[in-house]
Amino acid sequence: MPEETFEALIFDWDGTVVPDRRADATLARHYIEALCAAGVHVFVVSGTHVGNVDGQLGARPRGRGHLFLCCNRGSEVFEVRGGAPRLVHRLTAGSAEDQALDRAARETVDRLAERGLTARMVSTSSPGSSHPG
Repeated sequence: MPEETFEALIFDWDGTVVPDRRADATLARHYIEALCAAGVHVFVVSGTHVGNVDGQLGARPRGRGHLFLCCNRGSEVFEVRGGAPRLVHRLTAGSAEDQALDRAARETVDRLAERGLTARMVSTSSPGSSHPG
């Protein structure tokens, strides 16, 4: 047994802990709840929304360690402590960030076109953007 201790574990959900969103996560739930009971903070990171991760994992840890579900590509952080996930942080992109993301997407489409690849923006994040989505 290693003589190391861990205060926190951080890992991706889809494709790392579970192969897909239909997989049984019972074993993962057991380990995560045991880690939290032992005082380890666990952070699950996923690009999807909290309902998908929490619905599949279903962990309700008790103990000194905390379970955090970092969802929507990390823009929302939920804490799970015995009950339903509770939102503790949300990052909302400001208009400058939205404009920068739209500009980067347009530049990507243009660069791909220069290489003979067809791509298009499906949506834009800025309200009133004149770029077709």
